[in-house]
Order: sequence, then C-alpha cells, then structure tokens
Amino acid sequence: MRKFITGAIIVPLMCLTICARDFDLNGISALNISGSGDNTNIQPPRVLALNNINDAYDFPVKPGTAEWKALNIQERLKVCQIPEPLLKKISTAGLIGTVLNYPFYWANILTANSGLQQAFSDMAAYFNGIQELLARKDAGSELLLKYRSIPPPKKEATDMEIGDYLFYCYSFEILFAQDVIRAGLTEAQLKAMKKELLAKYETRRELNEAGGLSKEIMKVNNVLPQENLPKESATTVYTPKGSTVPARQMDPKTDEYGEKEMLKCNQLIDVAWLGPLAKRESNCSLLYNCHSYTWHYQSISNMIRIYKPNQQQYWLDGSYSPWLGPTVESGMKLDYFSDDHSAIFVSGQDPTADPAMAICRSKWGYDGPVMWHNCAYTPPIYNPGGGIHAYTLPQPAGN
Repeated sequence: MRKFITGAIIVPLMCLTICARDFDLNGISALNISGSGDNTNIQPPRVLALNNINDAYDFPVKPGTAEWKALNIQERLKVCQIPEPLLKKISTAGLIGTVLNYPFYWANILTANSGLQQAFSDMAAYFNGIQELLARKDAGSELLLKYRSIPPPKKEATDMEIGDYLFYCYSFEILFAQDVIRAGLTEAQLKAMKKELLAKYETRRELNEAGGLSKEIMKVNNVLPQENLPKESATTVYTPKGSTVPARQMDPKTDEYGEKEMLKCNQLIDVAWLGPLAKRESNCSLLYNCHSYTWHYQSISNMIRIYKPNQQQYWLDGSYSPWLGPTVESGMKLDYFSDDHSAIFVSGQDPTADPAMAICRSKWGYDGPVMWHNCAYTPPIYNPGGGIHAYTLPQPAGN
C-alpha cells in the first residue's frame, strides 16, 4: 500500500515561476502564452502579484538553490504547499500556472514505478494545488484555451528549446487525461481537445520526437490507434535458480525517448534531485525499471521491465537469501518493501537499520535514469522510512 503525506506536506515537481533560471520549462508559464502562433510569446518567468489576474503562486524556495539543497525531502514537500489562505483565492488561470510549474511535477512523474496515471494520482494525493485545480469547474476550459495557444518551436530552435516545448505540452496532456477535467468540458470542447492532442502529436512526429513518453501520454488520453502505441510485449526472464519471472520486453525503436525528450528528462532530474546526496549515472530511459536493473541486469542496454510483485521471485525461490548481518556486503539487493522500489547497496552502514548512512545505486522509475544516491534520499513515493530488506546470494554449503 502506497503511503501518502497529507496535510501541509507534498512533493513538488518543479518550483513554479522562478525555476526558469535553472529550468526553462518552469518559466514557460501558461499565463505568458497569447496564442499568436509565434513562440516569441514564451517569456521568462516573472514575479506575479497576487492581486492581479496573473496570480500564480511563487514558491518560496527554488530547486537548484542553496536553500533547496539544505532541505530534506519532507521539508521540500512542506515548503511547496500553497498556503491555505491563498489556495481558494488564486484564479483558475493562476492555479494552472502554479500547478504546471510545481517544483516536483515532472521530478515525481519521471521517477514513479507505477505508470503515468498512477504517478499523477499519487502526486495529486499530496499536493494541494493539484487537488484545488481538479476541483475547479472551469479547469478544463481554461486548460484547453491555453493548450491550444501553445505555438510550435521555430525552425531554428535549439534542442533544449524543443525539449521545453515537448514537456510543456506533456504537462497539459497529463491533466487532460484526468476524468474530472474532461467532465468539465462540453462535447464540442472534448472534440476540440482531441483534435489539438492529435495536432500536437503530429508536430512531434515532424520533429522526430514522437518517442515513447509522447506515446504513453497519448495512450492515457486514448487518442492514438493501437499501431502507434508502445510495442512492449510479454516475455520471461529467469532467476539464478532458473525460476521464471514474468516481465515486459521493450522495443528501443518505438518505446524509448526521442533524443530531445531524453535531453529534457535529464535536465528535469538534475535540477530537482542532484546534489551531495544524489548523482545521475545514466541518461533517462523508458526501457527498464528499478526491479529489472537490480535483480535482472545492471546495464543501460537492459530492455526489460519487471513489475511488482514479480521481483519477489528472486528471493522466494532461494536465489537470494535474507541478509542477517552484521557485516554489510557491497552488492546486496535492497527491497523497499513498504512500496515499489529496488536498489543495490554500494557502501556505508546497514541500509536496513539506517538508510541515511548508506549509499545505493538504482534506476529511478519507469522513465528516469540510474542514480547513485543516499539510500534515504529518494523520491517520496519510494518511502525508505517504511522499511528496507536486504538480500545476498546464498553462501555455499559448508561456509
């Protein structure tokens, strides 16, 4: 059962308006798009006064700053909640700008092991800004108005500018996949939304950037025919003792990121997570996940996903035995058993007793990179505080 943080705490995805100095996507506020068809309208963020129509909330601490790095995960969650006295006063347009620039919007989605829709639902459960937006009856119509006015990138756009455009569109498109958002649209607006979703997907095809993430987002919106969806297929892998493990085989030609998608994903992860407690060791990838990386194959050429609870077969059949201590062993496999994550122990002290004193290596989510990190420094959905079990290869008889 996934544990949620309630009340005043939440995991932010991207600090709103001001992250732009480090993270251009955060600066592309929905409030700044006029719909002229020219991307010169996308301006850097500005401090928005709460007494005018552009009343997006300015998060007080920004990713990449010394203040951000000094906070632990729970403190970051708390500081990125919208104060309750302001929450109901922000206009729907301002609330859209706030949500789209939430410091952990993409940092959470890209590191989840539960798919796009569940990742969004998990995030909505602990961010009051998303909860409030989903409760607004005019949220769908305001989102559609701003989404339709997003101009395509210019021909001379840089790779990062194209990446900004892609993920900015994706931010809207994940919101459009929510039933409560669609329920606020008329039949005509729903048709217009579908038409615009397909038009922007075609733009991505023309940019050679209709990669795996783009297809996954179109899948949750149910607008693409089956032949255009990711080509993952059922397969079987084996434990060291030969037991079968159901898995999914990914296709690098159709399921992986596009080049600019990957570039932007890397930047999103770097801005939100990198620091003394975490380093990125690979590019983002859609082809494998944490369970596959930990238990099956530690390589960026891995193309297998293993979904919970199938990874349990590696210890249930005796291929790996529970670690009983006391001496820690580099390479131990770690199961964050209160949630959906696996990791490999690198160094430090007992990760099952005090993960904050241990170093791990793991693939973050379906969509993220391989990370070297403090075992307690993970996206909140992994819940290291809920408990970790360690496993090792069984000792030969007589030892």
